[in-house]
Amino acid sequence: MSAKAFWWSVAILIGFKTALVGWWPALVHMQMSLEANTMLQQAMHLVDGGWLGPYTDLTLIRGPVSPIWTASMHFLGVPLLVSQHVLYVLCCIIATAAFGRLTDSRGFQLCVFTVLLFNPFSYHYELVASMSGGFLHHSLTLGIIGVSIILFVDLVERDTVSTGYCLLLGLLLVLFWNNGEGGLWVIVAFLCWLMVFALIRV
Repeated sequence: MSAKAFWWSVAILIGFKTALVGWWPALVHMQMSLEANTMLQQAMHLVDGGWLGPYTDLTLIRGPVSPIWTASMHFLGVPLLVSQHVLYVLCCIIATAAFGRLTDSRGFQLCVFTVLLFNPFSYHYELVASMSGGFLHHSLTLGIIGVSIILFVDLVERDTVSTGYCLLLGLLLVLFWNNGEGGLWVIVAFLCWLMVFALIRV
C-alpha cells in the first residue's frame, strides 16, 4: 500500500467515525455521579473566573485536567465531545506510528488504526459523554503507551531518541497524572518494563 493510499484511508475512516459520534451531546442529567457533578461545577467556576471554586472536601476528588479541558473548550467554542474525539484520534495515530516502528507493512498499520479507532469503548455513550473525564483518561493512556513504544524502539535500534517525543511523553504523563488515578498501575508497569529493557540494552 502506498503512503498516499494509506493516509487517504485514514482520513476516510476518521471522517466515518466522526459522522457516527460527532453529533453526540454531552451527558448532563440530574442523577450524575458525585465525581462527574463536582468536575462540572469546577468547570463552571473556571468559566466564571473563579478557578476551581471554593475549597471543600470534594475539591481534590479528581485532578483538575478534566474541568480545565471542559472550560477551555467552552472558551474556544469547540463542542466538548468533538474535542475529546479529536484527542482520541490523535492518540490512535500515535499508537499506529508506534506499530510502524515494528513493521513496514502499511496494510497492517491501517488494520491497527482501524481497530483502535473503532474500539467499542469509544461507543459507550455514558463513558464518552459523561463529565467524569473517563474517556479523556483512555485517550491519554493510549498516547502514553504509543509514545513510549516509539522512544523504546528508537533507543534500541538507533541509539537515539527524539526530544519532541520525550517532551510529548512528559506532557501526556502530566495530563494523565492530574486527570485521575484510574489505570495508573498500567502506565507504571508499562514504563517499568520499558526501563528494564532499555537498561539491559545500554
